[in-house]
Amino acid sequence: MGFRQDDFGNILAFDQFGKRSEYGWEIDHIHPVALGGSDAPGNLRALHWRSNRSLGGLLGNEMKAGNALAQAIRARNALK
Repeated sequence: MGFRQDDFGNILAFDQFGKRSEYGWEIDHIHPVALGGSDAPGNLRALHWRSNRSLGGLLGNEMKAGNALAQAIRARNALK
C-alpha cells in the first residue's frame, strides 16, 4: 500500500481513493470549477476526504464580502 501526505499534512493511502476511511482521499479542484477553474492536472490535488469536505462550504462563503479565510485561500492560490 503506497502512502503520501496531502497539502494539509494528512496521510493518504493510494488504495483508499474515494473511501471515507482513516487514509481515504478525494480529488480536489484548487481553483473551483464554479469560479472558472478547470479539470487540468495543475488544478487538481489529492486531499484527505475530511479536508476536502471541510473546504466544500468555502465556495458559498467566498462569495460573501469580508470572509478572511476565503480571501487568504484566494491569495495563496494566486501565488501558485
